[in-house]
Amino acid sequence: MRSSSLVRTTAVALVVGIVLLAFFLGSLPSGSGTRDRSVFSADEEGRMAGYILLRELGFRPLAWREAPGHLPRGDHLLWLPGVPEPPPEYLRQLWKEMDAPPDEAAGDDAPTRPPVTRRLRDPRHYLRFVEEGGTLVVGLDDERREFLTEELELPEIEGLTSFFELYEEDEDVQVAVTRTGESIECDWGGQRWLGPHELGSPFEMLIADADGRPLALSLAVGRGAVAIVPSDRFFDNDKIDAADNALFLVRLVEELRPSGDLLLDEYALGGWVPESPLELAFAPSNFSFSIHLLLLCGLLIWTAAWVRHFPRDPEPIAQIAPLSRATSYGAMLAAWRRWDLLAAMLRRGVLRRLPNARRTAHDAQADGAELRRAVRSAVEPLADRASGPEEIEAWERALLPRTVDGRGGLDELAATLSHVERLARTGQKDHNGAARGMDEHGR
Repeated sequence: MRSSSLVRTTAVALVVGIVLLAFFLGSLPSGSGTRDRSVFSADEEGRMAGYILLRELGFRPLAWREAPGHLPRGDHLLWLPGVPEPPPEYLRQLWKEMDAPPDEAAGDDAPTRPPVTRRLRDPRHYLRFVEEGGTLVVGLDDERREFLTEELELPEIEGLTSFFELYEEDEDVQVAVTRTGESIECDWGGQRWLGPHELGSPFEMLIADADGRPLALSLAVGRGAVAIVPSDRFFDNDKIDAADNALFLVRLVEELRPSGDLLLDEYALGGWVPESPLELAFAPSNFSFSIHLLLLCGLLIWTAAWVRHFPRDPEPIAQIAPLSRATSYGAMLAAWRRWDLLAAMLRRGVLRRLPNARRTAHDAQADGAELRRAVRSAVEPLADRASGPEEIEAWERALLPRTVDGRGGLDELAATLSHVERLARTGQKDHNGAARGMDEHGR
């Protein structure tokens, strides 16, 4: 019995510990608030101000903190602030082996390769996101150009360059012109543009400057597009309020505004929040594990609730238990001032101990005449011990139901009944002793 109880207790404690650990790990902070270009950062190079601006204007931006494999399909916009950390080389080699065609000698019996969608951290999911209708916004620098050309295999961007030159003496802003003809004064810290851009190139002009140089280009990829700007530092907290940079951000998002979500990538900055153990356990891909876990929990509950056989002998109860129950019950009645109920209990207890008491005396439903006859017959054997008829009458009054006046009346009644009970016990002992003496002399 003890060993089975210990096993059940250990199993339940283990399950509870796993659940608590899962909630604890899920509540740990990711530390993305201290990273540059993070929407959770209020530092100068953070992007919290732009995030709040877009939210107040009704764009409903979302901080994307999941792996690329979870990127949604369809018409969504993803702002890429940096280059995701590349997977380790051994993982790339493993993916390469998984993507290799099956051995021709094996024929149709060759094992099928798992799809690329199972590799949640594979950077090629960004390309899949675009090809399936999404829009990727990128500020062009050397790192992101290499990421687009090598990881996402977009050779068209290889020859694209972000140019920069300082303002002239009489200039402090650069004028951007949208396709609707609206002019926006932007402060980039100097003149910026993308090039070379020629007629017939695969890029589409979204926004240009006053000289016709491109400030935002779009490259169609599959059903989606990659939008490129010379630099996205205008999104930073210390640049968003310079000139009309905030308006340029809003017009760019409006130009690309998707019907789906506006996602601001935190995964590329290292702000990835991995799936909790509960999410992994109950993911659709782990259906069989989820079923086994639920069955195990059900088995533990069933074994804990199963009624075992009772022991042969009842557990010993301490002799003090009845006295304790009576004392506590009497104290409760006294606290509620139920003196009449206490008096009735005392009378019934004393009547049970009197040798000649009839059963009628114990019955609370008996009428007055029958009860008086029963009490008189119970007190009659004690008459020779009374000091006079007055004391016998007092005993009968104490044993008959009557109203008790408070605690003082109850104490007086208890003293009288205690005297009667003591006399009855003494009479029983004397009678038994006399009988034993006669037997001895008779022998």
